[in-house]
Order: sequence, then structure tokens, then C-alpha cells
Amino acid sequence: MTLNSLPQHLKERVRLLSEHPLQEEGTYVLYWMHHAVRDYENPALDTAIHMASTLDIPLLVYQGLSGAHRFNSDRHFTFILEGARDVAAQFEKRGIRYAFHLDADSSAGSPLYSLGQQAAVVITEDYPAPPFPRWIKRLADQITPPVWAVDSHCIIPMQSIGKWYSRAYHFRNKIGSNAWERAARNWPEAASTPKYFSEELSWDVLDWETVSIADLCASCDIDHSIGPIHHTPGGMMAGHARWSAFLEKGISRYDKTRNDPTLSLPSGVSRLSAYLHHGHVSPFTVARDAVREASSGAHKFLDELLIWRELAFNLCFHNNNVEEVSILPQWVHDSFERHLQDEREKVYDWEDFASGRTGDALWNLAQQSLRIHGELHNNVRMTWGKAVLNWTASPQESLDILLDLNNRYSLDGSDPNSYAGILWCLGLLDRPFPPEKPILGLVRPRSSARHQSRIDMSRYARQLERFPRMQSLKVAIIGAGVAGLAAARTLQDNGCAVTVFDRGRKPGGRLASIEVSGHHVDLGAPVLSFKDPRLRLWVESWHKKGLIQDWVVREADWSSF
Repeated sequence: MTLNSLPQHLKERVRLLSEHPLQEEGTYVLYWMHHAVRDYENPALDTAIHMASTLDIPLLVYQGLSGAHRFNSDRHFTFILEGARDVAAQFEKRGIRYAFHLDADSSAGSPLYSLGQQAAVVITEDYPAPPFPRWIKRLADQITPPVWAVDSHCIIPMQSIGKWYSRAYHFRNKIGSNAWERAARNWPEAASTPKYFSEELSWDVLDWETVSIADLCASCDIDHSIGPIHHTPGGMMAGHARWSAFLEKGISRYDKTRNDPTLSLPSGVSRLSAYLHHGHVSPFTVARDAVREASSGAHKFLDELLIWRELAFNLCFHNNNVEEVSILPQWVHDSFERHLQDEREKVYDWEDFASGRTGDALWNLAQQSLRIHGELHNNVRMTWGKAVLNWTASPQESLDILLDLNNRYSLDGSDPNSYAGILWCLGLLDRPFPPEKPILGLVRPRSSARHQSRIDMSRYARQLERFPRMQSLKVAIIGAGVAGLAAARTLQDNGCAVTVFDRGRKPGGRLASIEVSGHHVDLGAPVLSFKDPRLRLWVESWHKKGLIQDWVVREADWSSF
């Protein structure tokens, strides 16, 4: 049995990641779900249902979550777990076995490989942003059954485009009216119900009705300093509620209000990006609803959805170096090279950027939006991204910092649109803008001062200062040692008002020191060892600031004592 057994609307979306034949001894069809976490209008799920029904074997839907991803945190885990809770309830109603595996410390290993080895075929989503292409290919290379990747994210299947398009107008000309015609279609849902997979699994299944998502996050070896976003809960229900409100009250004026970051839901922009990223909302539903709304605002919204969003997927699908400046066109490289030695008015380290402590008020507010609210208005993102080029020593350093901040804090981090938007700030998907400017060269400039003149900065600041569930928290911390200061910093970064009390004359606790005859004498620990890789960027920033130094063992000079 081959792809030819699939209906055309599914067949055109499938890529074979290995040449292995279907395994006749396979006892089920395995659907590995990760970025289309929904039970409706889901091409990967429908492909799995079709294959299970055709082969007359059960379907098992598997979703896993572990600490292996470098940006895992309470924020990302909470959103993913909320989405898993929603889809688990829907699968139970449909009589489809859904198995979620949480690996608290990523040491036990994923059951995905053993599950895949026992399947007749493994179906998963064709998600092109790092690190998933590498993870999916590794699975396909290490198991015997075939692995099929199904495009569940784009209106026009990614592989049907044929090549990478580096400019939006070329991409628009390529897809023509096809995207708009497809956007209006109803998605044909799978009609059959596959056999139920009833065998025992090798791990304890979560009881979603009683389990505490906060407790689950607390049990995991992840970054607990980045808290969940309570005004943007994950899941299909929350995603649909947000889309419905925007469709009813916001989309008709989208063409007029989309560039104003001071507007709150449902005005301005849809704020659907996190739900589209994780697949809690179907892009097919969104596109079809927007077509039927038929206003000028909906037309502009569709242009963003069908052209710019799918251009971003096209970029990641055809390129494996989206985290490297090597992807930039030659004219950008030449331009940056000519200005690499230009003087930077100010160079900031990672901690300055992460904390929003630059000399630019708009940039700092944008970073506050990312750090506390887990989102960044797209029009502000362009100014935010381009400014970093002026404050770093090289374009690669700029790219590294921008990707780190976006993927670390944003709920839609590690999305193709994130990569495309950030790389646009460095000249990709764009043209030269003469005359040459300092540092940027021919790359399109974007003045923060001019941007600030177009928006109400006071209103933007007030909007960002509203911290849901955090605004009323005033926290007192007793002790200004390492633990107390770390707790204070974490709470403050998440929007709490914090006061630290200590009996000493200055903070530091066991790291405090005194000066004696021009020498610093440690009153406590003489050395710190930073072994957790999650501390690397903090430590490098402190080292650049001179707050810590490498420990060098040397013989003391006691002559002055």
C-alpha cells in the first residue's frame, strides 16, 4: 500500500522521509503530534485515521514533552500542557487513543522510538523550523517502519511550491489566486473512526481532570524563571475564543489598526500567533472565516496569512541555515563587511537586552512585552530587531541575540514567522536601500525615534504595566544573598513588586567582601562554579561587566598586612 491510497487533498501534503515499506507486522498506526495539537481540520491526523482504517488496525496518537529543547520553561510548558489537556478531552469523545508522555528531566529518554518501531507507519507533522526537521529525520533514520511527514500548517502545501522565494512579490506571483481559492474551501474531515488502541503503555498516563499543570511544570528540569502567561492560556478553546472575538470585532478594521501596538484585544491584531504555532487553531479555519468576512480588513489579514506567513514556511522548508547569517544575500554580506569597523555608540551584553536596559525607550518597552507578556507586536518587532545591529559587534551576534530573546520569551518562539521576521531585520526577503548608512550599510533602516513619534508611548507603557495575576503581588524577600537576590530578580522579571530585606549593610550574603588596605577580602565563598548551561549567558554578561572574574590561584602577598 502506498500514498496512492490517500485522497488527493491528503496525498499532496505527504513527504516520505524514508523509503521503507509499510510494516506488515506493525500493530497500529502511530501519529506523533507536536505542532498541530487539535482534533479537527488536521491533515496529519486525517492521514493517520485514513491509514489505520484502510489497514484495519488501531490508531495511537502520541505527544511527548521533555526538557531537551534549549528554551523549555514554565511559560512554554504551561501553554503546551494546556493544549494537551484540551485535545485529550476531544480525542476521548471521539474514541481515539491519545497518549501524552512528560519526561521531567529528559534523562529517561522518549518512548517515541520504541512506539515507532512497533508501528506499521509513523505519521507526523512536516514542521520546518529548528530543531524539528533534525528530530524528525533522526526518527526516520533509526526505525524500520516508514515515517510520513504531513504539511498541516500551510494553505498551499509547502512541497508544491517547488523552490525558495526570497522576495514576497515573487512568492505572491507564484501562488497567484490559488491561495485565495484554497482558503475559501471547506476542509473534508475524515469520515471513518479507526480501531481503538487498548494496550497498556510503558508509562503512567496523566489524569487531565485532576492533575495540576503548575505542579507538572515544577517537577520538570526546565527554566522556572520564565513564568506562564495567564492572559493567554493554551488550548483549542482559548484559541477559538480569541479568534471569534477578533473576527467579530477587530478584523474589519485590521487594515487601519494593525500597526498600533497600544490597542487591546479584540482591536488591532489577532494575537493568534501562539495558537497557530502550536496548532491549537487551524489555519484552514482562520483563512476560510476571513474569506467569508470579506471586508478590506479581512483582505489585508489574508494577505499577511497567505503571503507572509507561508513565505516564512517556504523559507524554513528550503533552508537549513536560518540561524546563521550565511543565509543572507551577498549584497547584505558585502554591505555589512564594509561597515564592520564602524563605531558603535553603545554595545550591550545579553543581560542588558534581556532585561530591557538599553538607552532606547521603545526598545525597552518591546522587550518588556516579550519578557512579561510573551508576545511582541509585529510592527514593533521590526524596529526592535533592527536596533540590535547598532549595539552589537557583528551581524551574527545580532542574529544570535534576537533569536535567543524571541525564542526564549515569546509563546510563538521557534516559529517560521519568527525566523523570517528577524532575518528580514538583517536584510533577508528585502532589497538594498541606498545610500549607505553607518553600520547598516544598504540594509533598510528603521528609526526608533520616528516610530516613537507615531505611537502614544505613554499608553503603550501603561498597557504593558498591566500584569494579569501579578499586578497585585507585592513580595517581601528576607535575605539578600544569592538565593534571595535570584528569587527577587525572577519575580521582578515576571511583573511582581519586590522588596528585599537584609540585616547586612550591603547585599551579597555569603558572597560579600570587604576592602582591607586596598585588597578585597571574601567574607564567605571564595569561588563560584556555574555548571548549569542555562546560566551561561548570565555569567558571560556578568563577566563582561566586571562583576565576576575568573578565579586564578596565586600566592598571596601579605606584606601590606
